[in-house]
This record gives sequence, C-alpha cells and structure tokens, in this order.
Amino acid sequence: MGKLTLLFLLLLLAQVAFSQNNLIIKGKAPLLKDGTKINIEKIKPRRFAAKTEVDSTYVKGHQFEFRLKNNNGEYYDLTINKYHTRLYLQPGMASVTLADSLLRNVTVSNNLMADENNQFLNQVVNDSVYLAYRKINADYSRYARNKKINKDTLAANRIKRDELLELFNKEYGRLVLEWIRIHPASYLNSYLLYNAHNQSEQSISEEEVKHVFAAMPINIKHNIWGSELKYRIDSLFVGGNAPDFAQADTNGKIVKLTDFKGKYVLIDFWASWCLPCRAQNPAVLKVSQQLAMRNFTILGISLDSRKDSWLRAIKQDGLNWTQLSDLRYWGNGVSVNYYVYDIPANYLIDPNGKIIAKNINSDVMLSTLKRIIK
Repeated sequence: MGKLTLLFLLLLLAQVAFSQNNLIIKGKAPLLKDGTKINIEKIKPRRFAAKTEVDSTYVKGHQFEFRLKNNNGEYYDLTINKYHTRLYLQPGMASVTLADSLLRNVTVSNNLMADENNQFLNQVVNDSVYLAYRKINADYSRYARNKKINKDTLAANRIKRDELLELFNKEYGRLVLEWIRIHPASYLNSYLLYNAHNQSEQSISEEEVKHVFAAMPINIKHNIWGSELKYRIDSLFVGGNAPDFAQADTNGKIVKLTDFKGKYVLIDFWASWCLPCRAQNPAVLKVSQQLAMRNFTILGISLDSRKDSWLRAIKQDGLNWTQLSDLRYWGNGVSVNYYVYDIPANYLIDPNGKIIAKNINSDVMLSTLKRIIK
C-alpha cells in the first residue's frame, strides 16, 4: 500500500471517529426575527457546574444551526433571552422547531434520544404513585397558603406528603431500571441511572447502580453522566477510594485528608446554622471521647459562610477535633466533591483511605464505630 493511500485511510478513519460523537442541530424559528441570538449550553453535574460550555448562533431566514462536538448522549439548555428549554440529544442529527419566542412550544425530531426521553417522561407523569404524590403535594401547598391553618393538620399533611415522596423516589428507581432493561442501548440510560441515584440513594442502591452500569454498552457510558457515575462508584460508594482534599483549619493552616492516612477517619459535614447538626454534635463528641485511645479521628467539614459563626459554634459545642472550611456555604469544595446535598452527613474512611460506611445515624454511631474500630 502506497504512503499516500495509507495517509488517506488514516485521515478518513480519523474523520469517521471524530464525527461519531458530533451533533448537528438544524433549527426552524418561524416567529423569530433575523439576528435573534440563541444559546445552547451542555448541562453538567454539580461538580462541573462552574465549567460552562456555551455555544451561540443567530437566526437567519427563520433558521438556525448548531454544530456541537463531543456529544455522547447529553442534555442541553437552549435559551433565548430569559427563556429556556431542555433538549436530550444523542450524536448525529436533530431537527428542532421553535414555534414561539417564549420556548413554550418546542418540538424535536430525527433524534432517537429526544424521542426516548419523551417516552420515559410520559411513563413517569402517568405513574399512579407520581399522580398521588402530585395531588397531595398540591393539597399541602394550597392548605399552607391559607390564612387560617391548624398547625397539627399542616404537620400531618407534611408527613403524608414526605411519605409519598419517599415512595415515589423508590418508584422512580423502579421505572428507571425497567426502562434500562427494555432499552439497553439507549443513550438516555447513563443520565437516568445517575439522576435516580442522585435524587435519592434509597431509590436505587449502590450495588444495583454498579451492576447496571457495568452491563451498559461502552458507547452510552462515554457522556458526562457516565463519567460521573464512574467517579461516584470508584470514589464515593462504599468500597471506593475516598477523594483527597485540602482545606484551611480554624487557624488558616491547610490540612489534607491524606495527612490522616493510617487512621480511621470520620468525615463529619455540618454547619453552625444547621439545627439537626448541632443536635447531633453531642453524639459525635461522645464518639470522640470514647474512641480517643483508638486509631481513630474525626475531621469536621463546615458549610458555614461566616468564620465568626463557625468558630462560635465549635466553642459552644465543645468540638475538639480538626475543623476545616472554605467558608463557601453549599459551594464548599469538599461537600461538592463528596456529593453532600443535606447535612448532617458523614463518611467513614479506613486506614487505607477506603470508604467503609456512610451517613451513620447518631443513635447508633458509637456502637457502630466501636464494632468497626478495635
């Protein structure tokens, strides 16, 4: 084979490989004026929310076009001024029609992932558990807005609503697993699996996530949601290697998780403004006192934004272990990387840096840690 022929084949193969994860959006906008700016942004998990990828184009002759690279089955936010719509699109082509300037009537064709997303959403919104939850949530909100309300009735309705939400989270997990079983090659799958587990860890267990994710075809795991699922499985599930981090302590000294390698470490997420955290602190303090002579330490991560409030709470609650914070509230770097959405929360790390337990309840914290840490 001649050198020119070989070079041509290599270039052709590279072009084919390059085009396999590109997306071309052909759009129609019959009511938009020429020059109207349209933005499209790839939606990312919380860890990457600050790293935006925005492409822009302009309407010309009531048409527009986007050519997007590195699409492996993603979802996007398309915006015009302050209005937006979500698009779930796989590599290849997509035809998008914007029937109005408010993005209330948007249709997508010629893209299977968009069709499959509509099919899945239709299953969810017609699910009996979802409909029951939606009704009781509406009833609760309506009652809460009344000028004359009975606090006991409101509390009882809130409990019913929360119970139905928990039931729906489990039902949503079931719907996701059933969808993946019936549509194993859908580009939607990694996002659905990520979203279900992220929404509620009770909806799909860690073991189920690992099993389902491992069975997925490689090509549908290469999007950002598949990558983030792998990160969570490898780094945040029980058995995973806890991600290292570094933050300042109360004196401004930078402390790393790896500084405690060789010890059991309870990473305790809390904040001075979090009442359940403050209520749990006596139990954590008791653990610190009774396990002081064992190969164990506690590392507090505060989601405070004011240093004076943080320091005052440490003193008031008598917390005598290492405390760290970047004073960025819910943007705390460690909480973001550890997927902490609610506090109090905790991770137990073994001497080798592996996660061996998560979110240990304060009622059983001491007995659980005594059993694990000899």
